[in-house]
Amino acid sequence: MKKNSKLGIGFLGAPYSAIEIAHLAKMAEKFSFSSIWIAEDYFLRDSVTLLSCAAYATEEIRLGSGVINPFTRHPALIAQTGATLNELSRGRFALGLGSGSPEMLAAMGTQIDHPLRSMRECVEIIRLLARGEPVDFHGSDFRIKQAKLGSIPYYSEDGGDFAKGIRHTKIYLAAVGPKMLELCARIADGVLLTAGISCDTVGKSISILKKARSEYTNSFDLAGYVVACLGEPSIAAKKFVADQAIVWPSTFVDAGIKADEIQDFQSLYRRKGLEAAIPQLTDEMIRTIVAFGTVSEIEEKILDCERAGIETPVLIPMGTPAKGLISRIGG
Repeated sequence: MKKNSKLGIGFLGAPYSAIEIAHLAKMAEKFSFSSIWIAEDYFLRDSVTLLSCAAYATEEIRLGSGVINPFTRHPALIAQTGATLNELSRGRFALGLGSGSPEMLAAMGTQIDHPLRSMRECVEIIRLLARGEPVDFHGSDFRIKQAKLGSIPYYSEDGGDFAKGIRHTKIYLAAVGPKMLELCARIADGVLLTAGISCDTVGKSISILKKARSEYTNSFDLAGYVVACLGEPSIAAKKFVADQAIVWPSTFVDAGIKADEIQDFQSLYRRKGLEAAIPQLTDEMIRTIVAFGTVSEIEEKILDCERAGIETPVLIPMGTPAKGLISRIGG
């Protein structure tokens, strides 16, 4: 297989520590991965700290938040975070934004009422602040008054053109549904598709994006997560597939799995729980959204994603040693 020069690697808030992420980032750079994306897993390690460790440990590899949301971090805070990470990484940071997990946000007492409107306002605020001028914004979900990056009233030192750190930062939106995909096509520089969809669903999503863009160019990046395991699929990967079969059954049907088979699995899951349902997952169901097996089989899954339209596939090691995946799949 010809290596994709845009192949990325992604990490969650577990199991790796911040120090381990720094070492893995250096290793990914050594093995020619193009980018590192770190998800924001609530109640685990936060992505900003992990990205900072990765930025300080590397020289060239791109870094992306994959993703953070405007409900736990106000858009103004996201703008200053992005500017800081771009400063630390010397221009290598990409800002991945999303509306987050409703279940996890609910655990914090936060409710998402209008995700489309919130994401639109968030991106608008960040782009306004990036100009480096005082900003007033009175939206339905977010407001700021005379805010300027690099300047605060009670501090005499000038922060300089601090805003330039976010001004040239590409913004990616995590999108699943058609309306969020259409919004992404209009206001973002790229999309970051979830790991929980099949290549067939990826193709449908990219068709929506292309249709929504009035001038579709290569400057809009099509990125997507791919869960990966060397050898047999891990228990963690199987749990992920089982969960997706409950919340996103259409992606399996899109891939050619019979609807009755998915419904039977869902019924078993709901009646007897996760542990009883996992043995009923077939290799076909798992392979729908997980790259597993030999190096050649994982590379073939990456090719499938690229054929579906993903330009930047981002591998997420799940229940498999990240070092082994990086060294054997990397260039």
